[in-house]
Amino acid sequence: MISEQGLKKYQQLRQAYQASFKLKRDTLRGLWQTAESNGWTHASADNLRQQLHRLAGSAASYGFESISQHATKLEELLLVGLDTIPRETYFAFTCRVRSALDRLITELETEADRTVSVAETRDR
Repeated sequence: MISEQGLKKYQQLRQAYQASFKLKRDTLRGLWQTAESNGWTHASADNLRQQLHRLAGSAASYGFESISQHATKLEELLLVGLDTIPRETYFAFTCRVRSALDRLITELETEADRTVSVAETRDR
């Protein structure tokens, strides 16, 4: 069983993490735009993939499973797509990536504005 002091500290950490969602959203948008403007070079796309990897892990650690799942799915799409998609089908690929990114951003925005109850925190 977690102590009240430990629970309070965890709640503070989780709230601080949750407060960073709009910044994370803006970072993802910026990395997307960089990848787009650079023609989806491996380096620019990998910057986006690395950010998604970090988000997937940290979101899961703080109990934001939906965000973690969206980030993981998008990371996997980039991992597979960057090495296997022929150049002539990149438009379709980037549309799929954009759609997945939009879902992740929507989830980040939703969670950024949501208040987490003490009961939810205890269940994590």
